[in-house]
Amino acid sequence: APAPRRLPAAVRLPDELLARGQALGVDLQAGLERYLGRLPLFERSCRGLLKAATELRANVDQQPAEQQMHALHSLKGLAAMVGAERLAELALAGEQRTRAGEQLRLDELQDLLACADHLPQALVDLVVDAQRA
Repeated sequence: APAPRRLPAAVRLPDELLARGQALGVDLQAGLERYLGRLPLFERSCRGLLKAATELRANVDQQPAEQQMHALHSLKGLAAMVGAERLAELALAGEQRTRAGEQLRLDELQDLLACADHLPQALVDLVVDAQRA
């Protein structure tokens, strides 16, 4: 029988970086473990989260409910993967409303957008710092 495949040892981030992540509402260690400790891949997902959040803000008022649902679904998935639980919860709430056929307006997404405005860039900065640590 073939030997069981071993996963790479988890990267343990310095406590200072974990605390910065926690202050942002991000479980950085859990997010990084989902990526098997691969910081460059984790960073790429954080950059994708930043792009998804930027596009959502720019386009939400012009999109029909179905497109909003897809944008929120993508944002939710990326946020959950990197450990940004609060942002994932807010995106899920919006996704559920659009799945029910409701078209959302920009002013109805203020909590989500407030979180999305600062979190992804701060998370990218944090991951860049983690790669230097």
